Amino acid sequence: TLCPPNTYNELSGQSECQPCLDTLMVAPAGSENATDCKCSIGSWAPWRQTGVCQDLGGAAPPVAGVCCEACDETRVICNELDQIVPKPISVGAMVDPETGGVLRCIPIEACLKLESVTDVLDMKCNTGYTDKACKRCLDGYFRNIGDCDKCPDSSILFLVPLLLLVVTPILLMMSGAERATGSINVLINYIQTVGIVRYYKVDWSEKLKVLFDWFALANFDWFLLSPECWLDIKFPHRIWIQWILVLAIFALIASWFSYYAARFYAERQVYWDRAISAFFLFLNLVYFNVTVTSLQYFACIELNGENVLRLDPSITCNFRVTEDGQYPPKDPDVHRDLMPIGYISLIVFPVGIFVFFVKTLFANRAVIRDGPMLRQGIKMLEDAEINDDMFEDMERLQDLDNKW
Repeated sequence: TLCPPNTYNELSGQSECQPCLDTLMVAPAGSENATDCKCSIGSWAPWRQTGVCQDLGGAAPPVAGVCCEACDETRVICNELDQIVPKPISVGAMVDPETGGVLRCIPIEACLKLESVTDVLDMKCNTGYTDKACKRCLDGYFRNIGDCDKCPDSSILFLVPLLLLVVTPILLMMSGAERATGSINVLINYIQTVGIVRYYKVDWSEKLKVLFDWFALANFDWFLLSPECWLDIKFPHRIWIQWILVLAIFALIASWFSYYAARFYAERQVYWDRAISAFFLFLNLVYFNVTVTSLQYFACIELNGENVLRLDPSITCNFRVTEDGQYPPKDPDVHRDLMPIGYISLIVFPVGIFVFFVKTLFANRAVIRDGPMLRQGIKMLEDAEINDDMFEDMERLQDLDNKW
């Protein structure tokens, strides 16, 4: 007689049929070999396992071989007989082909809902991503607010010196403006607001993303120029790239002041005030970007058993110590190496600039309080006919108005 389902008989004339090695295995009636037993749908056969099956349905002792493991239907899909690895149930998760465990992916769209076992074994990722849990960017891609975007053409690098040379005179001209201060601040606030909108994970259209990126570039988000594409650096190195930007603008403004102060020595105080005002405008413009960059260095999360950067999961955060007082393994060690400048940036930019502006406002509180009255008085004088004796008083009022 034939062996019933889920059993087999390898020897002709053998009176008893042997059960499959695992209760999760199935075999058709009349099976004649242990290899006819397959892991049932809803389970999987670990392709690297070499242990023994502990539950043999009454057979003893345990028999060496591949055992089946039940699939968690809320997290993975096992819809094939003898499936050697589970499949992810949704976008945003990857099945570890070594262990069958489910890994969380950041960003979610980095990991696809893979339909084939081959793709799971190959750890197939969305375009631009690679590695386990799709945590790294492929060569030719760079991190842009957590996403892996394709590196732009190298011609974009010409924007760096161009923007530096264009922005500096604009800041100096704006510093001498007497009536446009309010409009300038509105423009700066608008640019910074658009920069904030970019960080919301919404299904923006590609054209809108490009528009946001250009606004971010106007907000001095230099990282859109993809420095990782052209230099041997990683995401955490952005912490010192922002210092280069700030110091470059400072050097250009200082050079402008030195030139005019030497040429017009008697009016050097005027040029000093304009230089300071221009640098204030610059700090106001870049405050959001340098603050975000400084905070991003410390924005670490627990992901798949590791402490990693939120916007670049390929970077291990190494500013915490383990229970035995040791730092985690240095793989990679770039985060720990840049830790000193990270702390300095945190003090100087998010905290320092804010305190500096508050101190400046407090020092000029009288001018700020009387500003509306000064402007009303100037308007009345402008509408009236003034003589030479009143002209000097008019200039003083205008100077106070400019400070306001």
